[in-house]
Amino acid sequence: AWSPDGARLATAGDDRTLRVWSPTNGECKATMRVEAQLYHCAWSPIDGRIAFGGAGGIYVFAYCE
Repeated sequence: AWSPDGARLATAGDDRTLRVWSPTNGECKATMRVEAQLYHCAWSPIDGRIAFGGAGGIYVFAYCE
């Protein structure tokens, strides 16, 4: 999922990890690992939080640089 300003990309994966990427250089800027597979993620259009979910439930990650 792209951040509202297009500056970051969040991915959620089968490896149970949410990652935030810098698309300009491919650098991983942040990670958060949970206990079960992840299927979806979406950025809040207001405050930089990322909602993500999967087999273990729904989570919210407050991303800030």
